[in-house]
Formats: sequence, C-alpha cells, structure tokens
Amino acid sequence: MANTFHENKINWKRILAMLLIVALVFLVALTPSIDKSYGAEDPAVTVVNPINNTTVYANSILISIKLTAPETIKINLYKQVKNDAAGNPVPLSFGEWDKIQDELKAIASGSAVTTSPSIQVLQGWVMETVTFTSTGDLAFFTKKVENLGSGVYKIKIDTLDKDEKIIYSQDQIVFVKEKTAQPIKPSVFENSQPGTVSFLQNLLRSIFGK
Repeated sequence: MANTFHENKINWKRILAMLLIVALVFLVALTPSIDKSYGAEDPAVTVVNPINNTTVYANSILISIKLTAPETIKINLYKQVKNDAAGNPVPLSFGEWDKIQDELKAIASGSAVTTSPSIQVLQGWVMETVTFTSTGDLAFFTKKVENLGSGVYKIKIDTLDKDEKIIYSQDQIVFVKEKTAQPIKPSVFENSQPGTVSFLQNLLRSIFGK
C-alpha cells in the first residue's frame, strides 16, 4: 500500500513537471510572435503616396493610404526637429538628417564608438491625429496637409485592434522643399516629383501593381 502511494506521488510529480515544460515551451514560442507584430508593417496597409524618402517640391503633402482589410488606422504627421542652444525646437536641416542616418548605419554595423547619434531628433507636432476605419476589403484614406515649410517630415501609421492598442506600425519619410529648388528638367519617373503627379503615378502602381 505504501509503495502504491509512493508511486502515485512520483507520477503526479512527473505530470506536473511535463505540464510546466509544455507551458514554458508555449510561452517561448509565443513571445517572439508578439514582439514581431508590434512595430512591424501591416500587410493590409500600403502607403500609396508619398513613397518613402520622396522629395516633394511644394508646401503641402498629399497622404494616400490603401487598406485591403477591415481595419482601423491612426495617422500622424511630424516635422523632424532638434533643440537649439537655447532649448528651442528648430527644424533639422537636410544635411543634419543625412548625417544622422550615416551615424545610425555606423552604430548598427558596430563601427561607431558611440551608441546614439550626435543630434537628438524630436517629433514636432504638425496636425491633429486622424483615425480612419475601413469596413470592406478595399478602401483609401486621403488627406492633403498644406502650409508646410521646408524640412524633413515623418508620416506615422499605426494599426489598432478593437481595444485601440497598436498592433502594427510603419513610418514614411518625406522631404519638403521649395518649388524653386526643383531641378529644371526632372524625369517623370524619379522620386522627386510634384505632389499631384507623384500621387497619380503611385496610385496607378498600387492598383495595377508595379
């Protein structure tokens, strides 16, 4: 009788140990997928205009986003700024932006001696946050933001779940320059295009494929 009780006790310990191992394996397998979802780009959300790292020779940005699933997205537009010596926010120059990107590449490759860029980039508020919900399998969000000065801008698109938590996120960088700075004979196939022409070409690519 004592032996039976002892054997049952050992079996319960084995069962509990196996359940604990299964739970740990499940947790380890689940954790990377959660990290990958947050901050990754939503496959059902495509930025039609502007293309990332496009230069726009105008004082406005035409934002167009295609959704191919019923989803809710949140759109923000920020100007990339820094603090000057007095602590006041001032726009980043295009040269400073290029310098920061070179420093980030060096940090990522391990060739830099520092762990952060020499200039701290801040997000300057440009417009009210816009929330858009698609109820079908194909929808377009379009908004034109006007009266913009020259500088580097970031379009941030977040996909929200039913609890309004961010599950996907993506950024688009666009360079806004004065129209007088536009090359005299730009190619219609270059990224540096007026906003309307660029929008129409990108929309056609989005609908019919590249």
